[in-house]
Amino acid sequence: MAKSFRRESGQRLHQSPLRATYTFSAGVIISLLLLGVKTTKADEDPKEEIIRITKEMLHAIDHRDFNTYRNMTVNYLSCFEPQTKGQLVEGLDFHKYFFDRFPISDGPTTIVNPRVHLFGTDVACIGYVRLRQRMVGSTAEVLQTQETRVWQKINGQWKLIHFHRSDS
Repeated sequence: MAKSFRRESGQRLHQSPLRATYTFSAGVIISLLLLGVKTTKADEDPKEEIIRITKEMLHAIDHRDFNTYRNMTVNYLSCFEPQTKGQLVEGLDFHKYFFDRFPISDGPTTIVNPRVHLFGTDVACIGYVRLRQRMVGSTAEVLQTQETRVWQKINGQWKLIHFHRSDS
């Protein structure tokens, strides 16, 4: 049997035995965000979670945060990207070289048109166009790549196991 609750505004909230529904004002949500309260993974749509962790990965790359990158990947990470010259590269040593030698990105990265495919509950693939903005002297430049990343949930945490990146 469903229970009903009333807020001060008189809006009725229902709780069923299987699911509770709560309504929060924008002010409450903003306050929670400012306090650092995040949506729990159990409440997050799996496709949105993959998009979020992909953005976190790209942020780590842009900011040359190799520790975060390493924690989000498996040690046997495989990839094809322009820098591999058509060769399949495995492991993190290849990537660490670039983290150590290139400066932090001076502009934002945007994911355009992400498509997430779920393969059960522990494997996902995301494809998207990545736009990176940067300044070259006094001129704004936008770099575009097409990327596919394969994620696997290992011990309850999503880990990147393979990616493919192509320049335009």
